[in-house]
Amino acid sequence: ATKYYEHALEIFIKHKHRKGMKRCYSNLSAEYDKTSNVKQSLKLGFEYLSYAEEYNDSNMIYSARKILESTYSILGDAKKSLEQNYENLEMVTKHLDSSKIVSCLNSIGNNYADNLNDYSKAEKYYRQAYQIACKTGDSAHIYLTGTNIGYVLIQENKLDSAEHFLNLA
Repeated sequence: ATKYYEHALEIFIKHKHRKGMKRCYSNLSAEYDKTSNVKQSLKLGFEYLSYAEEYNDSNMIYSARKILESTYSILGDAKKSLEQNYENLEMVTKHLDSSKIVSCLNSIGNNYADNLNDYSKAEKYYRQAYQIACKTGDSAHIYLTGTNIGYVLIQENKLDSAEHFLNLA
């Protein structure tokens, strides 16, 4: 599959087809991550970000940073992963894209919980995400974020609060 995506990407780049490029970059990143070729995934993320910035396309920039954020997380570099998340959060907040804001807040929370074991900071970001998801009625994010909050509450040994919260989700 990797060779196919690489070839398809060349064609999409040649024709400046942004949506095709986005699909190929995402698919290639996933393939590289599956094969533990994270250095190639990182290179790919920066290449994609370069095109995205050249086109001044905020959706492409967001996707490229998500690739970089994920790859840095796999590499265990929480600081660089968080940098990508914070940049994305700033951008999507300007565009008032509530779904992407919630996604960024969850990713930031995941970084604090999974990579830094800072559960109170993770909870802060998860609760922000939960509040926005509830306001917009985004049930998928409500359940995802509710589960994340329950997870950190259990990690902090706040079992009653976790169970109560998970019952609300």
